[in-house]
Amino acid sequence: MSTVFHYEEKVVIKRSRNVVVDEFLNYEGMKEWQPTLESVKLLNGKWKEENHQVHLTYITKNGEKMTMEESIESISLPHKIINTYRLGTTFNRNVSYFESFGADTMWTMEVEFHFESEPPTSQLSFERQTRQSMKAFKQHVEDL
Repeated sequence: MSTVFHYEEKVVIKRSRNVVVDEFLNYEGMKEWQPTLESVKLLNGKWKEENHQVHLTYITKNGEKMTMEESIESISLPHKIINTYRLGTTFNRNVSYFESFGADTMWTMEVEFHFESEPPTSQLSFERQTRQSMKAFKQHVEDL
């Protein structure tokens, strides 16, 4: 059985698009807004370029390490970045759009999750986690 979640989230960030996009691609700064992120390791390619492969290692709630593979499928700066993530048999694709509104930036993310087996939780739970992550990023960028 295969399950697909598809949804969209938006957030307005009170910083210019260039600042937002630069920080979005700042792998060294990710730990500041992703507190469970332990390490970031480039496996293939070059940082911030299409088809690079990065391992993101997180510490789960029960103290175990979880490593996710991240790649940039497509990058059209400063407007659009498509990231993909793989964790076991779960595939996640995020299409991020960055639109300027004066001094602010609207970040819109189209999110897809593909599960080969039963999802670990509901789509609403995934949507809530995405919103929380986007709000953490927004706070981080606005605090710069």
